[in-house]
Amino acid sequence: MIKRLIISAYAVYPEIASSEGIVNKNWIDVLEKNGVETKVISSHKTIHKSQVTKLSKYLYFIYKYYKANKSSFIGVTYKILNKFFKRFFGSEKVDSLYQFLWIKFQRNKLKPNLEISDQVIWSRVLPVFSLLPIPQKENTPLIININDPFSVKEDGEKLTEGKILTDYKDQTQCWTFPSHRLAMYMAEKYKLDKNRCFVIPHAMANQNSLYKGGIKNQNNKKLKYIYTGTFYKSAFTEEFNSGLQRFCKTEAAKEIEFTFILSQYDDSSIQWLREAIPNVKILFKLSREEVLKITATADCVLVLDAITHQDLLKGKFAEAISFGVPIFGVTYQNSVMDSVIKEYGSLSGYQEIENDIFNKLEQTYKNLKDELWLKSFYIKRQEVIYKMSEEYIYQATLDISNYAYDRFLWKSGKIEVEPKSPAQYNWP
Repeated sequence: MIKRLIISAYAVYPEIASSEGIVNKNWIDVLEKNGVETKVISSHKTIHKSQVTKLSKYLYFIYKYYKANKSSFIGVTYKILNKFFKRFFGSEKVDSLYQFLWIKFQRNKLKPNLEISDQVIWSRVLPVFSLLPIPQKENTPLIININDPFSVKEDGEKLTEGKILTDYKDQTQCWTFPSHRLAMYMAEKYKLDKNRCFVIPHAMANQNSLYKGGIKNQNNKKLKYIYTGTFYKSAFTEEFNSGLQRFCKTEAAKEIEFTFILSQYDDSSIQWLREAIPNVKILFKLSREEVLKITATADCVLVLDAITHQDLLKGKFAEAISFGVPIFGVTYQNSVMDSVIKEYGSLSGYQEIENDIFNKLEQTYKNLKDELWLKSFYIKRQEVIYKMSEEYIYQATLDISNYAYDRFLWKSGKIEVEPKSPAQYNWP
C-alpha cells in the first residue's frame, strides 16, 4: 500500500493557466481532499527536504524572462541568451535555456526524496519535459499520465516527445489517459503494454447542487447557452457557422442568450461569432472562478471538437458534466465526446452531416422546454456524473497507484506473484 505520491507536473493551475494546468490541479485537489500525501514539483514549486517550497529566486528570475513578451526588453534579452545556450550548450532533450535549468534544478532537489519507500512517482504530461526531472532507471515505481497525443516524428538528432516517452518505458509500471481510445492510440504508436494502460477521466470538483433548469424559464428569462475556452479555428467550422446562422433566424433563438467566454482568440474569431450569432455576448479572459460561476447558471453548455480531437476528453466537457448541465456537443459521429454525450442524455450535432447541427440545436431547445425530457435527463446523467466524481477519481488513482507499486516490487524480486492488473478502468 503506497503512502504518498510524488507528482512531477510542470503545468499546475494557477501557476500555468491552461487546460492542462486546470485538470492537473483538480486531480491533485481530489487526492489531497481524500488524505493522500502529495509532493508536487511544478513550474513554480519544488521539494526541499521533503517539503514543497517555491523555486529558487534565480530560476524564477529566468522564468520571468522566459515568459516575457518577446518584443519587450527582457523578452529580447532572453531570446539572445537562449540562442547562445542553443549554440554552445544545447541539450539533446530540450532547446530552451529555462527548461534546461528547470529540469536540472528539479532533478537535484528530487533525487534525495526518491530514497523513501512506499511511494509512487506520477508524471503528468504534457509538456513531456515534466518527465525529465525523474532520473532514468531510478529505483522508484513510475506512472505516466498523458492527456493529449503527440508526434512520433524525430527532429534531426534531438530527442522528440515520443523518444523521451520511449526512454522511460522500461521503468514505467503503467500509463494513464483520459479516454480509452487515446490509450489504445498511444499504446499502438509507442508499443506500450495495453494491459497496463488505464483510463482516469479528468477530475472535477463535486458540486453542492446540480442543474435543475430549463422548465424554470419564467418571467420572460432567456435560456442561457455558454461556451468557454479557446476559439479553435479547426472546430469553429463553416458547417457550425451556417447551423448557428440558420438557428438564429428561428423563433426559438429569441428565447436564448448565447455567451462565449474566450481565453484565446483574435479579430477573426470575434467576426466569426458576430456573423453566426448577431446578438452574441462575448466575454474575455475571465478568471476561472468567474467562469465556473457563470457555468453554474447555464441551461446548456456548448463543447466543440476539431476533427483531430475525436479520441480526446476535454476538460471543459468534464467541467460541464460536474454541474449536471445539459450539453450540446459539436463533434463527429462516434467520437469520445459523442459517446459520452449519448450516455449522459444530451445531444451532439455532427460536423460531417449537412444540417445536423441546425436540427440538433432545434431539438435541444425543445428538450429544455420539455418537463418530461428534463426529468429523464436528471436520472440518466447520474451514472456519467459518478464516473467523473471525486470518489471515482480517488479510487481509480488509489487502485492504479497500488498496482504500480506492487508491480514494481514484483519486478524488483521483492514479491513472488505478479499483481493482477485492475481491469475496470477503461471508461470512457
